[in-house]
Amino acid sequence: MKEGPPAEMAASFIDAMVKAGASLDQMRSTLGAYQKVAVQNANVGYDLTKTLGDLDAAARSVRALAEYLDAHPEAVLKGKR
Repeated sequence: MKEGPPAEMAASFIDAMVKAGASLDQMRSTLGAYQKVAVQNANVGYDLTKTLGDLDAAARSVRALAEYLDAHPEAVLKGKR
């Protein structure tokens, strides 16, 4: 990884994204447990299933962004080219 302020910013941003991904994973787990309890109500079950799908997509996006920034820390300042 490169050095200097852009790399430091990227590292900080990557750390925040990794923590956000972990939080999303925990939220997904919590909602999964709640879904098992709420399975008697079809509407709640459907909503939770959709929410879990949305959380999966968000977690994948956060991971992809963190991986991209790990490989290209200068993108924090310059953007994607």
